[in-house]
Amino acid sequence: MQVLAGTITAGAGAAAAGSRQHLAVQAGGGFGKPAEKKISKQKACPCGSGLEYKDCCQPYHAGGLPGTPEQLMRSRYSGYVKGLWQYIDDVLATIDKLGFERLKVLSVEPGKDEDEGFVTFQAWFKNRGQLGQRAQGWHTQTFVERSRFLREDGKWLYVDGEQDWKR
Repeated sequence: MQVLAGTITAGAGAAAAGSRQHLAVQAGGGFGKPAEKKISKQKACPCGSGLEYKDCCQPYHAGGLPGTPEQLMRSRYSGYVKGLWQYIDDVLATIDKLGFERLKVLSVEPGKDEDEGFVTFQAWFKNRGQLGQRAQGWHTQTFVERSRFLREDGKWLYVDGEQDWKR
């Protein structure tokens, strides 16, 4: 906020008498509009809502129920950012519409060291409940994935994979 000071003359009679008044004026943004509260990056919710985490997604992560699909989507995103894997698992619908039929391991490759490995495989499945442009009904679909695995503390973990979807 900037403070401006100046001298004003209080009318013609006051000028004749040599009387002057000093007036301090404060200039704030928005002509009287209260300053918008800025949220620090540490307190901001990762979902991008503009709210603090404690007032946005944290109540859902603590057991509250999102009331809309958007709230669920935002809270899932924030859960991923914060590593709240149990929450992510808790809000995932059980999918019983996929019927996996067959698996074929295409290749197994070592990684850059003994704690990394890759497996390329092809899987066949039927997706009975798929909607939209990719709907296949009861038809068998297939995809090929090259999965990356890392060993941490002696335990192999799936990290990620690159899929190539086939029709």
